[in-house]
Formats: sequence, structure tokens, C-alpha cells
Amino acid sequence: MRWASLVLIAWLGSNVAAAQTALDVGDHPEGTGTVTGTVHLADGTPGADLEVALVSFVPDGTQGLSRVQSEPDGSFVFEGLSTEPEIAYYVVANQDGVRHSEKASFGEGREELRVSLRVAPTTADAGARQLGESFLRIETGCGGLRVTETHELENPTESVLFVPEAERGERDPIFEILLPERAGAVTSHLGMFPVGSERRRRLMRFWGPLYPGTQRLEYSYALPDGEAQWSFPAGTPQVQVVLDTESSALDESDLRPGPPLDIASRPQRTFLAGPLAPGESLTLPLEAGSAGSTSGTVERAHVWIELDDATVSVDEQLRFRAPDIARADPLLCWTVPEGAFDIRFSQDAFALGLTRDPSGQLEIPGPLPPGPHVLAVSYRLPADGAVDLTRRFGSAVPLLSVAVADTGILAETGRLHRRRPVRVGERNYLHLEAFQIEPDEEIDLTLSRLPAPQSLPRFATAGFALAAFLGVVFYVGAPLRRPAAEAPTSETRADQLAAERAAVYAAIADLDDDLDTGKITAEDHQRLRAELKSEAVQLLEAERSSPEKSAEAAEPRCATCSTRLPEQARFCPNCGTALDENT
Repeated sequence: MRWASLVLIAWLGSNVAAAQTALDVGDHPEGTGTVTGTVHLADGTPGADLEVALVSFVPDGTQGLSRVQSEPDGSFVFEGLSTEPEIAYYVVANQDGVRHSEKASFGEGREELRVSLRVAPTTADAGARQLGESFLRIETGCGGLRVTETHELENPTESVLFVPEAERGERDPIFEILLPERAGAVTSHLGMFPVGSERRRRLMRFWGPLYPGTQRLEYSYALPDGEAQWSFPAGTPQVQVVLDTESSALDESDLRPGPPLDIASRPQRTFLAGPLAPGESLTLPLEAGSAGSTSGTVERAHVWIELDDATVSVDEQLRFRAPDIARADPLLCWTVPEGAFDIRFSQDAFALGLTRDPSGQLEIPGPLPPGPHVLAVSYRLPADGAVDLTRRFGSAVPLLSVAVADTGILAETGRLHRRRPVRVGERNYLHLEAFQIEPDEEIDLTLSRLPAPQSLPRFATAGFALAAFLGVVFYVGAPLRRPAAEAPTSETRADQLAAERAAVYAAIADLDDDLDTGKITAEDHQRLRAELKSEAVQLLEAERSSPEKSAEAAEPRCATCSTRLPEQARFCPNCGTALDENT
């Protein structure tokens, strides 16, 4: 089984609740399928009372997870599953901290899968481990240079190599390497720390599990410009250095040229070094290209915020445009506030390849088809008193729109300006906007709760009660005082269109004010004003063609003053003009 799949399965099986991750793990797709099977231990006996997990991988990027305990005979059952053949299922059993898995999928017309899962024996003796080739891929990321290390490890035995934490003080690790001195935080898939690894300053150690066969250990970190040195305590038969032709370079090097590569449709240069004896080092003088730059263009950003007693819930959406020509720079860099937890990506974001850069930023590495794309991320922040929600985007943002659920919230900001509140469903939202945000510009926003209103003195309460009573009497008696000719009116479709048109006129006035106060450029003012004007014209045309206006236009009118004429009138009731009998 591929190493990446094992790492992801191990993470899903152990850290779903605890990890601050972007993976949106939920229920399996529903259907009529059943997965049954039996867990067998290394000695052939049933694996009784073991945790068995079922993990599903759907082509749209979603994952499902469920768990059961195996029966005394080692059997287990998962029901109500989709039988779509493209969905991959993994059955994972956990014993003594090591996970063992089997892959399965439904074929055409199959309703039941039978899986026999064998728990391999485990040993802490890593002496049989063999080292394969090492790879250093160096490219430009959101936070500067990004280094991805990949090390091939061979386990020729039938046992899983795994050193339990209690034995790590007296045993050697399965693999170790010395990182460059200025290496940043180490991450693996989706921003996780590599499973089974530990870091002590420069020393990176891997304790397993290492399954039978050839597998790859991979992790990434950010690295500044300058000279960098890697040391291999156990040596390596060969190191292959891979560099993007546009994003990074070696100032000088004694490396041997290697064969060219294409990764994600981008040309790569390769260099070779080694073999390296145990303890030998590899030194590379590195120079970043356009570090931190992005090739995608952000068109608009929306942020929805809701504050309760304990947390702030934030939903963000970006609309960006991929360039027509693939470049080495990341398409998009996106920073999540420090302290954010319960981070979730949309399915579209997974499909676009959204990942966490070693610098901590979210990144779309590309390439993508040219044109517009939309992605979303949600997260929560602790709310202990006032909340400082400072936002920063790696690209220029022409328009940022922020909506704050109006639950008695005070929003303070120096960059965003206020718009008219908006209503969505049953909720009112404070509406804030900012135009022409520069790359990495900080947008400050402080949220706090308004103080609760104090109780009124007794005499004031009595006064308000009396006023309310008189108001009720006045309202109840109003029909008795209303002239007989007066009739209640109801809002027509034409009235609604007129109200919408008035709101558009108000938005145009706000836009003119923004131009006068220098909040937007003349070009943006002209473009946005044209869009609003076009919308107002459409509303006006719809209003004129409404049934109410059409019926009103068909009524008889005075030819002199256009007053509506009563039935069988001989004279205009307004100007007194005599009317033709045929009028």
C-alpha cells in the first residue's frame, strides 16, 4: 500500500477529534451496500474486541469515517454504504498503536464486500530496515522557499517495524536526519506533523510504523535564502535535488546534473549527489525566486461572522481567476488567523488542491484551468471578551465584503467602512466593505458585545406602561374615527419593484460619496456605478410592465389634465373640461 494512504488512514483513525485540520470528515455516502469481514491476529486466532474503522474516499474529495468493535470471533459489519465503484473503502484495525488496513471497493452489481484483515506481527528491532534514495524538492511557496523531503525506506521482513514510546529511550529510530539550521515548522499532509515522527531542534526521527515492502517518508518545511546543510546520520545511496526552473536556483554547486522532470505540468531541473557515507552532509547555497508572490488574481472576498458567548464562527469565500499560462508561483496564498480551530475546507477547495504551506498559510499550488474559481474555508476562534479578527490576504483584493450577525455586536475598524445593514432570512447583518486591498495588507476588525440595557426606574416603567395602554386604546378606536372612504392598502408587485429601485438609487448615492471621500478610485466608481445603473433600469422596466401599472395605464384619463375619470362622467372632476360622450 502507498505510504501516503497509510499516513492519511492513520491520521483519520486517531486524530480526527483532536487535530486542527482542514479535512472535512463526515459520514459515508449512503446506499444499500454492506462491508463485512474478520480480523485475524498474526498467530491465526480471531482479533476479538479490536477497534475497526471504515474510511471512505469519494472522488469529489470528501471522506467518511465510522468505527465498530470486532466481535469475539473477530467479525465486524458496516451497513448502509454506497456501492458506487469509484468510491474507495479502507478497513483499518488498531492493535497496540499500529494500524493495519485493507482496501476494497464495490464492483458493478455488488451489494456486499467481504474483507479478511490480517494483523501482521510487530517488532521494535529496526536492524532489518534498508535505506533507499532520498529526494529534496525545493520550490517557492507562500512563505519563501519550501522544501519537501522524501526518503525511501525498505522493510524486507513480514513484520511491522514500530518502536513504542516506552522503548524509544533505549532503541535506535527507524530513520533520522539532521535538518538545515533555519528550517521552519515541519508538516506533512494537510499541515499535520508527520505520523510516527518527532523533532528535537534539527534532529528529525521516525519511529514507525514501517510496513512490509517499500514506503516513502515525506515531510515539508519553509526555509529562507542562503546556505543550507543536510546531514545523513545513517548515510544514503543517493540524493536527488529537484528545483522548479522558475522559482528557485542554486548559486553554485558541485552536484551532477540529473534527468529533467515534469511535475504538475511544470518543468523541473534535477541534480544528483552521493552516495553519502554515514554522517556525511550535503550543502546547497539556495536562492529563492519571487518568494511569496502569487500568479492568480483575486476578484472578490466575502467574510461572514457570527459571535456567541464562547466562539467566533467565520466563513470566508474567495473568488479568484487562474492565469492563462501556468507559472511556478502559487496561484493563491491565504492566511488563517492565529488560534483558529475546527478549520474546514469546502469540497471545491479540496478539488482545487488547497493545502497548508509549511509557513502556515493556505495555498493553491496549481496549475488549474484558466478562468474563475471559488473556494471557501470556515473556522472558529475563541471569544474571551473583545475579539481581534485581523485579516490578511496574500493577493490584492479589489472588494472585501464583511457581514457580521447583528446580535448586539459592536464592530470597530479603521479600514472597513460601513454600509446599510442587510437581512438574510430571519437574521440582520452589519455590512462592512473595503476596496483596493493591497497584498498582505492587514484589515483590522475588533468585535465586542454591546452592554446589556439597564433596568429603568419604577416610575419610568409605570409611565411606559401607561403610554402603551393609551396606544392600544388609540389603535383599537382608530377604525371608529377613520373616514368611511378610507380603505386599507396592500403592497403590490409594482410597490416592491419601486422599493428595490429606491435601494439601488441609495447605493449609487453611497458610491458617489465614496468617490468624493477618496475611498475608491474613479475607475472603480465608474464600473460599479454602471452596474448599479443598469440594475435600476431593469427594475424600472419591470415596474412599468407589472400588472398594476398596465391596468392603471388602461383606465380612461382626461385629455387636458390626465386625471382618472369616474365611470359615466360628463365633466372632468379636476379641471371641469367637458367630455365627449364617446370618451
